[in-house]
Amino acid sequence: MNSRATRLRRPAMILLAACFFMSAISRIGNPDGALAYEVQKLAGQGAVTPNDVGPTNAELNLLVAAVREREQQLDQRALSLAEKSKVIEAAEAKLKAQLEQLETAENRLAQLIRVADQASEKDVDMLISVYQAMGGKSAGPIFETMDAAFAAGLLSRMDGDPAAAILGSVSPEKAYEITVMIAAQNAKAPE
Repeated sequence: MNSRATRLRRPAMILLAACFFMSAISRIGNPDGALAYEVQKLAGQGAVTPNDVGPTNAELNLLVAAVREREQQLDQRALSLAEKSKVIEAAEAKLKAQLEQLETAENRLAQLIRVADQASEKDVDMLISVYQAMGGKSAGPIFETMDAAFAAGLLSRMDGDPAAAILGSVSPEKAYEITVMIAAQNAKAPE
């Protein structure tokens, strides 16, 4: 430490000691002059006695009881939150299992739809072959009673000559209706 800092520190310490000494002398001569007494007088409480410093045993007991009660409330809340957390975890596990079952069922359904579509496609292909082999005179009366949309679907998948023979053997009104349906199907097809 340098000598200048030491020289500045000594007068400050002496001044601080003198202040404490003067305060002690003033309290001996007039105890009501102490700062704590003045503050309480201003607040209207009167002078402080040694018994008034700090809380009483009864106040401490009340404080401890309040802290314990709050601790019990917090423990109960923690237990409640733990129970709710377990319920949520169980619900999540159940939901996950249900989602897995749903995905499995969806995959099975998609597979069944593919099989049904393939079977349906085979059936339609077989019908087309049968009607093409029948020729226009035999298949014409059947197409005359058939729904126009269904007949248009079959005829649009047939070869040109058998389709023309069947379309030529139905009434002009039915042929027009089937032709409009075929044209509408092709108009909706993406390019």
